[in-house]
Amino acid sequence: MATYIPGVADYIPQLQPFQPDYNFLGNMLQTKQSQYDSNYKQLSQTYGTLLNSDMMREDNIQKRNEFFKMIDNDIKRVSGLDLSLQQNTDSANKVFDSFFQNKDMVKDMTFTKEYNKQLQNGEALRNCIDQEKCGGKYSDVSAQALHYRAEEFKKASKADAMSMSPGRFVPQINMQEKATKYLETLLGKGGDGGFGVQNVVMSQDGKYNITLKNGALLNAPLQQLLQAQYSKDQDIIDWNNTQAYVNRKGFVSQNLQKFGGDENAAEDEYFKQLDGQFQKSQIEYQQAVEEQNAARAKNNLLAQNIKKNGSTGNDKLAKDYVASGTDAAIAQSNSKYTEDTHNIAKSVFEAGENRAQRRNRADQLFGRSLMNKEISESATRAAAMTGGIIKKDADPYAKSYYDFSLDMQKMTSQYNLMDRNAMRNHVYDLNKQKALKEYEKRASAVGLSNQGVYVDGVKGTTATAPDEEGKETIAQVAQETASASASASAYASGYGNTLLGILQDPNASNDEKLVAKATLQRIYGVAKKGDNGSYTSYGFDPNTNSFIDNRGVAHNKAEDVSGVYNWKDLYTKAKTEADSHSSVPSHASYLETTGKKLNDQYDLHLKQLNATSKAWVDNNKNVKSYGGTEMTGQDLKDWNNMFAKDNQLKSLEEYTKDYILSNPSSDEEDANDAYEEMNEKYNKIYSSGTTTGKDVNGNQVPLVRSTHGASMFNNLGGGTSAGGGVIFEFDSDSPAALGTRGLNTFYNDAQNTTAIWTIGNYATKEDATKNMALNGANAKIAMDQLMQDLRTGNLTKAEKANVVGQIMYMDVALGDKNMVGTTIKFPPSWLKKYQDSAKEITWADDTRLSSEGISMYVDKKTAKNEFTETFKMKPYDYILQHDNAKIAYDMGNGHTSTLTINPRNPDGSFSVIGDVGGYDAKGIWQPVSATKTYYGDVGGQNLYTSLNVWMNQISDANVAYANGKQPNRVYDPKKLPEVQSLLQASLGGEQPQMDPNQMFMQGVNNALYGK
Repeated sequence: MATYIPGVADYIPQLQPFQPDYNFLGNMLQTKQSQYDSNYKQLSQTYGTLLNSDMMREDNIQKRNEFFKMIDNDIKRVSGLDLSLQQNTDSANKVFDSFFQNKDMVKDMTFTKEYNKQLQNGEALRNCIDQEKCGGKYSDVSAQALHYRAEEFKKASKADAMSMSPGRFVPQINMQEKATKYLETLLGKGGDGGFGVQNVVMSQDGKYNITLKNGALLNAPLQQLLQAQYSKDQDIIDWNNTQAYVNRKGFVSQNLQKFGGDENAAEDEYFKQLDGQFQKSQIEYQQAVEEQNAARAKNNLLAQNIKKNGSTGNDKLAKDYVASGTDAAIAQSNSKYTEDTHNIAKSVFEAGENRAQRRNRADQLFGRSLMNKEISESATRAAAMTGGIIKKDADPYAKSYYDFSLDMQKMTSQYNLMDRNAMRNHVYDLNKQKALKEYEKRASAVGLSNQGVYVDGVKGTTATAPDEEGKETIAQVAQETASASASASAYASGYGNTLLGILQDPNASNDEKLVAKATLQRIYGVAKKGDNGSYTSYGFDPNTNSFIDNRGVAHNKAEDVSGVYNWKDLYTKAKTEADSHSSVPSHASYLETTGKKLNDQYDLHLKQLNATSKAWVDNNKNVKSYGGTEMTGQDLKDWNNMFAKDNQLKSLEEYTKDYILSNPSSDEEDANDAYEEMNEKYNKIYSSGTTTGKDVNGNQVPLVRSTHGASMFNNLGGGTSAGGGVIFEFDSDSPAALGTRGLNTFYNDAQNTTAIWTIGNYATKEDATKNMALNGANAKIAMDQLMQDLRTGNLTKAEKANVVGQIMYMDVALGDKNMVGTTIKFPPSWLKKYQDSAKEITWADDTRLSSEGISMYVDKKTAKNEFTETFKMKPYDYILQHDNAKIAYDMGNGHTSTLTINPRNPDGSFSVIGDVGGYDAKGIWQPVSATKTYYGDVGGQNLYTSLNVWMNQISDANVAYANGKQPNRVYDPKKLPEVQSLLQASLGGEQPQMDPNQMFMQGVNNALYGK
């Protein structure tokens, strides 16, 4: 029993209720909840992703549906588990293990997801402006490539599908834009047109640094640079391969129905193109090798020419040699590129029945073809944006046997030129002395006595029948076209025959033959044979050394096939090759002789053709406008239908086609009637002489400006409807003057049986013929006596009075534009001498010989007299009637001077703009304006010829000075206006104080040599 213990204090404990740690419990619960939420979210995302993710293949979509049906109970069980416990979460994740283990479904999901992502990447490029920043631009082609690959994935076997990829959205690469930007990185300020190539490449021989500068000369080098820069750029390769892939898939899709839905059969049809592509690559590779060999051979020939004849180091031969080195390097690069293409083409066939491999290699081949085409076109377009020169400098570190040769030849040339200059000075001095003596003895050939006086309204000088100017112009266009075509074809044919002669020459070297063969193929193309042995294309056959026409017939002369080609294209190719090979001796033998003459003829005919076409088109514009004011309704439509957009006249076929299109209910007969009616109105208006207004002098101006014309004859027909004559003086003391020479030569023309001799001038052939029957005998006797006295020459007053009188030349006579005439009024003092002589001379008693004179009329077709030739439209008389003419010369050290002669002004003058110049005492180039207006009767031919000679002399001297061959300063710019005024005097614009030719030559000599 318990007892009480004394001395111990009692303790009664206080009971407290239980208070839980809510913070601790809250943290525990929050942790559990977070674990639950996280695991639930993970499971939910997995569930949603597997259930709702896009898939493409039907078999995989079906499997997924079956999978979720199968795990439905497991999903319900998982939903009741405590997911805050990791073991429950792990258990729940195992429900999806079988899905993840199915690689087919996982592949489908990832493929589809990447496909959609790439489409989105493409959409992001739609608004891209700068492809450099964006990496390219949007293209429907790239989107279509993704769609095609998705379709392939859907239809592929399970095994193939596992290795497939949706690819990427390949941005479109604009090669033109890239080429332009790349060109800008190579070009600096200061070049022509704002461009100046600063990129330097080394020539094949390593002796020259080649600075590319501007224009068409940049085409081939830029193409080489673009190929080197971009042919291995994976983005560009992918873009072109993508295009090739889409082209292949598109072909299969479009031709699927033709092959009963068999994709492989349709694709096999596409692969058939590979045969042609393989053959093309093989031919291109073979041609590239030939070009490489020919370029190397040309380089060798020029090197031999330098070794044999030397070079100054800055002459055309040296420049051509350097250019040939560049050509050889480009040819080598092109050969390697075509070889790679050919190897890819071969690999397609090596793939055999492996369809996937064939597809891949075919896409590569066609992609490469597309890329090559893009690079070539881009190079051409980008280069065309610039100016156009190429500069080549010797590499200061490159030493070879040429250096010594060039230096020695330069020194030799300098001494030769010094001797030549001394000789030229001597020749000039002799010519000056000769001219002075000739002037003293025979009078001036260009002095005041040669300045004829124009008189208007001369009887019989206006053609009575109206001229159909339109038809004449059209005929002239045809004539000039034919002339230009003939000269161009003759030039190309002559060059072609020269090259063929090299191939047939047993003494020609192998290098010469390689160059000749390659040149012929570039000009005429390569004639090809089909499997049956017959020719499938015309051109030059290098195997038989013959020219093949479009019927497959072989010829041994180039002219026999010239008609097969467009004459302009043929000439352009021949001229391009000629310029490139002009320093090759075996080519120069033709190019510097016959070829040069034919080329000059072609240039002249082409300028005349352009002037004729321009004049005709300008006239048509006026005729169309004027005629349209007189018509309304259907007539106006029919009238306007006569003219093309460029104001050329439409052919009957073109007119009929357009007429029926605008009048659907009409037929060909209606169109023919309308064309005939409108053509009649056109000719009536064109040749009517209708005036449209007044010129600066208040004179009526014609609606149609004649395509002919000479200033003396009011810029009209120059033999079409002159309307007047020109009076000259003849003098026995001035046999060199035009009046005397003209009288003499016209008399010679009149010594044929068809000439008409009359006393007095007449308006028609009928009136002149009647007078000839009555007075023709006396007229001819009087003229015979006058010519006998004139031809004795240098008659002194002591012997007999000078034979001095006047002669009037008419470029249209007797109202016939095909006749020319002269009227001579005999000097009374000369007649008196014969009137006082023997009684048997009765012809001199006719007083009309001095009052009315005698006239001689000659058919213009047979006339060769000085007058006719003087007023005949020479090439630049005609060209400058309607178009301008440029004269440009090299002035040394990269300076070029250009004069432009503008078309003749209404007052008969010519405005010349441009500059010349020279080097001052310090050797600094000083441009000087040569802009001037030439008045008076300055013929276009005379002006062009004189200025061309003048510019040529300035160029020779300036270039000599620039090259160190002329020790004195060439031109003092202050003296140039003086030389210009001398030239003006020589052309009749000012009254000269002495013989103009003498003054001009003396002025040039002073300027050139400081005399």
